[in-house]
Amino acid sequence: MWIELIGRGVPTNNELRSDVERRLMFALGRFSGSLGRITVHLIDENGPKGGVDKLCRIVVGMQGRGPSRLVVEAAAAKIPAAVNIAANRISQVVRRQVERARWTPQRTDDHLFLNN
Repeated sequence: MWIELIGRGVPTNNELRSDVERRLMFALGRFSGSLGRITVHLIDENGPKGGVDKLCRIVVGMQGRGPSRLVVEAAAAKIPAAVNIAANRISQVVRRQVERARWTPQRTDDHLFLNN
């Protein structure tokens, strides 16, 4: 699993990078065999004005069948909260996608196989 962190209006220091990577490894670690590149966009829409304007967008590249990219977005007043919400959402989306791929019937010649 390769994680890229992109900040727009948010300073992406080593501490923030480490926190984001740790959170994503916790949320997505069990799916690492099905995942490719993960891009995390951290965006501060209003700058220093404050408010619920911190966005976290996570884009996950999937390996194998199904959509090649899964995207979730979350907004919160602080970056760590937005990252937590987005990590929870992407974990659910990836889990559903992996389960669908596992149980989707495949035709091979004259036989029907399930991926399990």
